[in-house]
Amino acid sequence: MSTDELQQVADRYVEVAERLKRCGFGGVELHGAHGYLITQILSPWSNRRNDQYGGSLDNRVRFVREVAQVIRQTCGKNFVIGLKMPGDEGVEGGIDAEEAARITAVLARDRVLDYFAFSQGNFTLSLETHVPDMYFRHGHFLNIHKKLRPAASGTPVMAIGRIATPVEAEAAIAGGAGDLIGLTRALIADADWPEKARAGRHNEIRPSAYDNFCWGEIHAGKPLAEVNNPQLGQKGESGWRTAMAPKRRRVAVVGAGPAGLQAAVVAAQAGHDVTLFSRSAKLGGKLNWEISLPGRNEYYGLIAWLEKQARKSGVRIEASQMADVNAILAIKPERVIVATGSHQRRPENFTGEGLSARDWNAQSTTERLKGTAVLFDMDHSAATYGVADALAQRYPRLFLLTPRTQIARNVNYCSAIGVHRRLHEANVEIVLGAEPVKLSSSVLTWRNVFTGRLREIDDVVLFVWSTPRVADDALAVVLEQTGIETRRIGDCMAPRNLFCAIHEGEAAAIAL
Repeated sequence: MSTDELQQVADRYVEVAERLKRCGFGGVELHGAHGYLITQILSPWSNRRNDQYGGSLDNRVRFVREVAQVIRQTCGKNFVIGLKMPGDEGVEGGIDAEEAARITAVLARDRVLDYFAFSQGNFTLSLETHVPDMYFRHGHFLNIHKKLRPAASGTPVMAIGRIATPVEAEAAIAGGAGDLIGLTRALIADADWPEKARAGRHNEIRPSAYDNFCWGEIHAGKPLAEVNNPQLGQKGESGWRTAMAPKRRRVAVVGAGPAGLQAAVVAAQAGHDVTLFSRSAKLGGKLNWEISLPGRNEYYGLIAWLEKQARKSGVRIEASQMADVNAILAIKPERVIVATGSHQRRPENFTGEGLSARDWNAQSTTERLKGTAVLFDMDHSAATYGVADALAQRYPRLFLLTPRTQIARNVNYCSAIGVHRRLHEANVEIVLGAEPVKLSSSVLTWRNVFTGRLREIDDVVLFVWSTPRVADDALAVVLEQTGIETRRIGDCMAPRNLFCAIHEGEAAAIAL
């Protein structure tokens, strides 16, 4: 980009800021993190310019300084101007905490910026760190903020990065990590997070799962969406509550996974008489299996919140009961919502011992075992790689077979970087274009899907498959035959993902 072209870009920043002010916004944040243009100019790793915007530190900060100064002149002294920039790019020769402190100190002297926000990573593999998912600690990068805050010389610093609760936010400020807190995914999950925090209603805040589903949706060119907030972006999202039903009905919800829980909660809030049948004493359905896997326990907060809402809303919970038709008919329901989930099918044309990933108990032992484990992956979900993590912790050798040409196809890109990183760190042997044929006498035979050539893996003591799922809809079929209006939701209707389960649960309850 030539100097003239760069100046034209600077003009666009100013035009956008001026337009936003006319629209009623009180300020802007210059996005200088994650590898975007400002990062590229600030960073000695990416800036190879030989004009007045390249080389020395003063030259590399010149673009930001000039843009901020013109915005200030155009929009006035009361218009807020912030800068988000890397605290650590995560690449050798790039912006690390020391270089970030130097950049901050230079820009802080101008007093043209109203705050600094420090995020991490760039468009290399370090991009994983800019939206730390459930595998990162809460407030994972606050130590970087603590290092950089003194360099701001009194200019406020915004602490960001996996800060989930008001308690965590207060602790970050009290601990010297920042003067204010930046939230994104927490607000996507619950637009009323600030008001609930202000009122001391911390337990009412709908938790973010930090699975980065929302990030994956927008980067796939789709509208912003969140797993556990069906009202996101809708009119009236703040303070939303389902409308009271014109007629109170007796409703049976069968299955206490995320879909069933959401349906029961919203139906009860609408004024219906709701009974929720749970096969297990522990609500949450098969999501409890995923919660047991390494790094996946953030979903516990989602289930705990839904259970709390269910009990608060007056849902009658029949737990530890395998609901059959007679048990359901005994309460004389006028409507039935079936959320009985799904199961993974056995790989086709495979002979030998093995079990599905959902039937494998990650908590059965934490001891190191002998022999080789093999995981066959046709699912490509984050949960499947949670199984891989658990197997790698227990067995000295793990093979991951998939018939596809790559893995983690159903994981958003940022979290997929983490999947690859953990598998490679654990020395998992990934075999692409492979399908299992048979397991006999501790030898697993697999076939290359392109050539048909057979290969063998010796000393196999465990074979686990994660495959496309089949709806567990037998009960729904029988209920439909009784003439009671019955609706299937979640995997029972069509096996998909957690987003579909929760959103369908809410839609079914509203439709009652």
